[in-house]
Amino acid sequence: MLILWEIKKKICRKMSQFKHGKFSAEDFLNSISFFAISDSDDKYETIIENDINGLDVQHKKIMKKFSIDNLDFIDAGTYGEVYTGRAIKNGRVTDEKIAVKMLKAHSLQRSVLKNWKRMCQREMYYIHQFKDHKNIVNIFDYLWLYNPEENWHPAYIAIKFEYLEINLDKCMSDGFQFNFEIIGNIARQIGSAIEFIHEKQLAHHDIKPHNIMISKLDVHDKKQINNQTVFKLIDFGLARQVEEKVGTRWLDNQPAGGTLLYLCKEMFPNYGGFGFYNPYLVDSFAFGATLLHI
Repeated sequence: MLILWEIKKKICRKMSQFKHGKFSAEDFLNSISFFAISDSDDKYETIIENDINGLDVQHKKIMKKFSIDNLDFIDAGTYGEVYTGRAIKNGRVTDEKIAVKMLKAHSLQRSVLKNWKRMCQREMYYIHQFKDHKNIVNIFDYLWLYNPEENWHPAYIAIKFEYLEINLDKCMSDGFQFNFEIIGNIARQIGSAIEFIHEKQLAHHDIKPHNIMISKLDVHDKKQINNQTVFKLIDFGLARQVEEKVGTRWLDNQPAGGTLLYLCKEMFPNYGGFGFYNPYLVDSFAFGATLLHI
């Protein structure tokens, strides 16, 4: 109940600041948008254990909440780890694999913690809206883990999503050669996903081989990749709503990010400066560069 009271106070404070013009409507929506994903109150957990001894306890909380049998480590990145487990249905362990992304906030500096949390909220909010598209990764559930010893700052966020075996970047590094038929299949499927999010006035801002996953593939038998293979777009952490401005130009208040190899020249200061570009064309360029790369 204490954490729910803290959440209620936070929303009231944000509403008051918005009413008095201290920040924009977009900032207000970004700050509370993740509450719209679900009405369940038990997503807001607390961590009583410390970070040194509490990891196993945190895993048990996640396994219980997400109804999975175990958390087997898959991969690690700058901000967290990815695990997999088997779904439990009707009290029985099934063969269905579930992926869990566990993002850590406790190692971040306070100055970047707010932006990190907003990025997580934005990714969950957007993907939840796009859950009906077959070429966009599906998120099933999430769980915030707070630390009362750190002024109720989030220590972790665990995200439950569909298990996808491998991305295009890993396929390329393993030496797999994509023929024109497969590349055409990727172009149709991911192109459909990009068109779909653009119709929702959203730009992805980080399209690249690493963010295109292959569904239901045996990693030891890449010959299974064919014109029936399903490809999915992931990672909406840098995605932004698009607002049209004067004429044919588009404005964003700060650099949108992305990966250097797949950025168009308009994203660099020497070509008009950050902020003025068409986000839809930025996605199109990145996708074209991705297809050329593979």
